Amino acid sequence: MRRFSKRILQTVFTIWAVITLTFALIRQIPGGPEAYLRAQYAQTGRDPGNIGELAKQYFNTDFDKPLWQQYIDYLVNLSQGDMGTSLFLREPIGDLLLNALPWTLLVMSIAIFISYAIGIFLGAVMAYRERSTFDSVGTTLSITLNSIPYYVVALIFLYVLGYQYSLFPTRGTHSIDPGLDPMFVVNVLWYATLPAISFILTAAGGVAVRMRGNSISILGEDYLRVARLRGLSSNRISSRYVVWNSVLPMYTNLMISIGFMFGGL
Repeated sequence: MRRFSKRILQTVFTIWAVITLTFALIRQIPGGPEAYLRAQYAQTGRDPGNIGELAKQYFNTDFDKPLWQQYIDYLVNLSQGDMGTSLFLREPIGDLLLNALPWTLLVMSIAIFISYAIGIFLGAVMAYRERSTFDSVGTTLSITLNSIPYYVVALIFLYVLGYQYSLFPTRGTHSIDPGLDPMFVVNVLWYATLPAISFILTAAGGVAVRMRGNSISILGEDYLRVARLRGLSSNRISSRYVVWNSVLPMYTNLMISIGFMFGGL
């Protein structure tokens, strides 16, 4: 219970620190938020009008108030889900996040599940075939893919498969009316395919490398030699001892991936 309470306090402190840092960074914009807004409007040739009212609308803060009062208003508004208005889409940020949440959870859940399934399988095979051609090629390819940001792969796929060959849709989440029927589910999954593949290709490589390292370290353990001396089959040793004990350390990485899923909204 004490450890759980400590974790809760650490989480609350982290959230407060991020909110406070964001509040401070907004006010460190050269010339202030109002000057930033004025420059944005000048680039489009529009008259900003009352820049103070615009700043209050977009940043959800009245900059004429004392700094401490602005900070309190900022905390209160965030606690109520009011995060101001998007500068580019000119829509409430809270509404944009709520609209993106279901689609993001769907795409990232599929991508994380498939990437871990592929990565764990490939990592186990590479460990069993250590120093073979398959292991060398697989490790090199996995490290290379894992070093590429997923959004770079997404942009390449979007240009080639979306715009050049028109194999996948380039925008939106579905093209038919929503409903509880298989056609709508298939349509949604089709729209989710391109972003999911871009994440799977880059994430599965990292999972495979970590799984390979875990499996190789376990293959040298004494209890595996004892299992072989007892006459246990290779399949039983692999599934019950090696794979299971190698997957357990991946739990931390899975939790980080889930956190990344929510943080990437």
